[in-house]
Amino acid sequence: MSFYRNRSRTLWFVTVEVVLRLDERRHRLPRARWAGEAWGFEFADPRSSLAGFVRLAVYPTQGVAWFWAAVVGDGRAYVLCRDVELAPPGDPDVLELRGVSLWTHAICETPLAHWTVAMEAFAVAFDDPLEAWRSERGDRIGLAFDLEWECVPSDVTSTAADEGVHRYDAPCTVNGELLVGDESWTIATVGARHHEWGALDWSGPTAATGRRGDGEVVWSAPLLIDRPDGPARLLRTLRRGASGLVWSEEIVGGTP
Repeated sequence: MSFYRNRSRTLWFVTVEVVLRLDERRHRLPRARWAGEAWGFEFADPRSSLAGFVRLAVYPTQGVAWFWAAVVGDGRAYVLCRDVELAPPGDPDVLELRGVSLWTHAICETPLAHWTVAMEAFAVAFDDPLEAWRSERGDRIGLAFDLEWECVPSDVTSTAADEGVHRYDAPCTVNGELLVGDESWTIATVGARHHEWGALDWSGPTAATGRRGDGEVVWSAPLLIDRPDGPARLLRTLRRGASGLVWSEEIVGGTP
């Protein structure tokens, strides 16, 4: 049973919003190697035939932070920015990461209701998306955005996760600007965000078998991840189902 259900049941006189409002901030984690905290943001914009996602993760014991950002779309190369060797944020209240060719920050403007995520980086464009599982070599391309995820606080709900992992998700509206190379778009669509913390080692049953969605696969976004037993292939797919366009993910195949 999730942390939220336990706590909201015990503190039945406190609203879910008040309980979860505190959890928008970073958490105190055990000193286990794979104890981490992650924030994920997704969007799908049928009007511009584009979709994408962002994930920031911090592993304090390892002294590293991870960052992924990807954009997919009709008739275009798969664009991926992936760095798993970043220094973690120095300020616990600021989610800002910097690398050799990367800057990003995620700001909670209003707890449970409004986040802003911005980035400027060089990414890699793959004509063959599966190259992201192999050499990760492609054409260097600029990737930047300034996007806002907004939701109704009552829509923020705890979701199933592996033992020792706490997670909540929220459907959102997404608005802002996206730039890939010399192209730019104004994004005004729907998406989702999530926040999780605990043993984020990608080896539990939920992480290993994936958060699979139903429906037709519209676009795929493969990428490599690290696990305690070595690298693994993660496949993120955007699917068109009864509830609309939804991102899902699963670990596939063996060690690359």
